[in-house]
Amino acid sequence: MLKQILARLDEGRPWTVETLAEELDTTTEMVLVVLEDLVRRGYLRTVGSSCGGGCAACSMSGSCVKDPSSPISRAWVRGT
Repeated sequence: MLKQILARLDEGRPWTVETLAEELDTTTEMVLVVLEDLVRRGYLRTVGSSCGGGCAACSMSGSCVKDPSSPISRAWVRGT
């Protein structure tokens, strides 16, 4: 699933945790676990509260996963 999520991010469009879960036929909880694992491995980084949700104007929107269920704005992008 790690490679599948990274491949989706490489498609160059923003994703939500929910749409990734649907696409990969798994739960949102599992997607969140995998995203955090990808952060620990250095493949992704957390954007955190700097993400305001305006994807159209965001330079990182092409490689982003958003978590709209989170009480704080939280997103992951490809790590560099």
